[in-house]
Amino acid sequence: MMAYGIPKFMGGTESLTQVGGAMGYLGIHGAPLLWGFIAALIEVVGGLMILLGFLFRPAAFGLMIVMVVATLFQAHTKTDFVMNALHPLSYFGVFLGLLFKGPGKWSLQKE
Repeated sequence: MMAYGIPKFMGGTESLTQVGGAMGYLGIHGAPLLWGFIAALIEVVGGLMILLGFLFRPAAFGLMIVMVVATLFQAHTKTDFVMNALHPLSYFGVFLGLLFKGPGKWSLQKE
């Protein structure tokens, strides 16, 4: 997920505003730059947290929310649903599984 979030930051405010505009599909039309920043931050920091096993479940949940919005965006803006919307939807399934599975024994955070 870090590989998806870093280019959004590198694209500057234009890229982040475009990403944040996807919140419009949930009825939230204000502050697209802020929402884009939050989404990219969740992708970068959440991906790192899952990699390290630190705050694993909150990171998986945050990434699930980002994938729901990405799925809605892809479903409404692209013509081929299977090739576009199923990609973030499959990530949603991965993060849902990770949410239930947990970080495992190599986690930095011991429960």
